Amino acid sequence: MNNRILVNGIFAAVLAALSACGPRAQIQPEFEQGKVQTVALLPIRVPLETRDERRRFLRSAFESELASRGYQLLDENLIAAICADVECAERAQLASRYPVSAFVEVSINGIERNNFVLGFYNAIEGTLLATTPEGKTIAQVEFTESKRGGLVFDSGQVIQAIKEQYENYGDWNFNSLASGFAQEVVAELPKIAASDSETFSAAPTIQEVSVVPRRAMVDQVCVSGTPGLRALLFLNRSMTNLRETQPGLYCGAYRLPQEVYQERMLTVELRSAFGTSVRKAFNVDDSREASAAFGAQRMSGR
Repeated sequence: MNNRILVNGIFAAVLAALSACGPRAQIQPEFEQGKVQTVALLPIRVPLETRDERRRFLRSAFESELASRGYQLLDENLIAAICADVECAERAQLASRYPVSAFVEVSINGIERNNFVLGFYNAIEGTLLATTPEGKTIAQVEFTESKRGGLVFDSGQVIQAIKEQYENYGDWNFNSLASGFAQEVVAELPKIAASDSETFSAAPTIQEVSVVPRRAMVDQVCVSGTPGLRALLFLNRSMTNLRETQPGLYCGAYRLPQEVYQERMLTVELRSAFGTSVRKAFNVDDSREASAAFGAQRMSGR
């Protein structure tokens, strides 16, 4: 028994020494304050055996930490709509469509769970890599977040040691590790001052909405406004997308249901990748008349 305690004590001392190092960071001048403000956080790479709920918790932790340092995050759904996998070979397309300053990749290289007789040692080891849309690495942070507990580490606090040993068997310990890992890693990145990021909080604008009849019961609905956004058309409780046919012009052809003609009202929305949006309700007949008048004016000006 004494030999086992001695072995556990030596093992604990080695683990404590290994976990004493802080993050190792390399930050390039391009990542100085104000030069990188909008980031696309790509799907986090984790070991294959990692459960989906833990993968989601890791992403949530990094999103929270990046936002707390002032970075604007591209919507995850917009990334998924363009990127085919975690590698995202379509980054150039993503950067051309949205104002992305940098791509952030988080790779979890290992998740350790070491439970021994009188204690435990758990760790998450990984790397954050930030690259420009052109592919240049501008930040790299490596770190191992660890947590240890049990009687070996807390021999003077028996009740606390037993409590820690019990908590170690659930997701609580992993979530604590993940939060600490994300906090330590992102803290190495420059913080964006509020004054530098104000331009990204401005709401998009809608300039004009037009409805042009194409054929029986089919109308082309277009909305002009801030370019590079997601445009939505609401038909009562249903929602559909408008496609950006040219910068700032979003259009789609639809067979509008009969109840829309009875109510004569539709709603369009422009939604940015950073959570701001603007809506506008419009009358179908009024928009048709405005579109017809605009078309006649263009024809007379030729």
